Amino acid sequence: MREATDAGIRDYSSAENVVVITKDSDFVDLYRERPAGCRLVWVRIGNCRRDALLNLIRELWPRIVERLDQGEQLIEIR
Repeated sequence: MREATDAGIRDYSSAENVVVITKDSDFVDLYRERPAGCRLVWVRIGNCRRDALLNLIRELWPRIVERLDQGEQLIEIR
């Protein structure tokens, strides 16, 4: 998926029932055009080191999964 377009990633995630984690607001705009089936975690924190970002996601992951299981398709992390 490294070379895929945002639309390709959205379509793949919908077809394969996977969650996309992104910091890209353009991807969120694309998601809003056609959200059906795509589940998205939008990370809206400033620039940070990769380790800090991964630690934040690990810390929040149980709550994120709970919200996804409740049917939320777009979750913002601030």
